[in-house]
Amino acid sequence: KAVVSTQSTGDKKQVRVWCDGCYDIMHFGHANQLRQAKAMGDYLIVGVHTDEEVRRNKGPPVLTEQERYKMVRSVKWVDEVVEGSPYVTELETMDNNGAEFCVHGDDITLSADAQTLIRL
Repeated sequence: KAVVSTQSTGDKKQVRVWCDGCYDIMHFGHANQLRQAKAMGDYLIVGVHTDEEVRRNKGPPVLTEQERYKMVRSVKWVDEVVEGSPYVTELETMDNNGAEFCVHGDDITLSADAQTLIRL
């Protein structure tokens, strides 16, 4: 795990990790991604996209966003779920959620405008 120290006191600070996704038809690959993301820090924040965002960027979801929120909340490695997170992760999203790191799998997809999903 990464350790971040505060300069003023030298005390260890909780490392907050961000990851996001559709998590439609939750499966082992999703759970494994969340397990590995949690191992990279102390507190895992998971953004779940709305039905509208999924439809616009990937196609119609099978499960509703409310069902997907509940499924992700049930995963033992998840500390917090951000409902309706943006499909594209920007620094503002991470800053607003106090996350130091953004974790994604090796299957990065593109948004509807053919851009990468992580933008700095």
